[in-house]
Amino acid sequence: MRQAASGLDVRIHRGAAKTVYVKLKDREGEPFDFTDMDVRLKVAQNPSDNHSLFEVDGEVVCQPQDGRVRFVFTPDMTEDLDVRSYSITIMTDDYVALQGRLGILPRNREAEE
Repeated sequence: MRQAASGLDVRIHRGAAKTVYVKLKDREGEPFDFTDMDVRLKVAQNPSDNHSLFEVDGEVVCQPQDGRVRFVFTPDMTEDLDVRSYSITIMTDDYVALQGRLGILPRNREAEE
C-alpha cells in the first residue's frame, strides 16, 4: 500500500459539527489525483488499531486531480467520544494519503446557550 508522508491535526468540541478541508499531496509534493477514487477518513483509538470507531466519506472539491477533499463531521459522530486524542487516517482503497490526530475537546458550553 502506498503512503504519503504528512500529518494532520484536527480538533473538534465534543458533540459539535465541523467541516475540514484538506489538500493532499504525494511524496513528490504533487497534488494527489482522486479521479475515479473514493476517499474516506477513518477514526480509531490509536494508529495500530485496525477497527475504526467511525468513518467519514470525503467529497472531492474542485477537480479530482487538485487533491482537495472535504470531510464533514456531524455532532452525532463525536457526541459519545471521550475527551482525548484519536488516530485519523485519510485513505482510498489502496493508498494511505495522510495520517494524524483527532482531538476531542470538552463540549463548548457557549455554543449550547
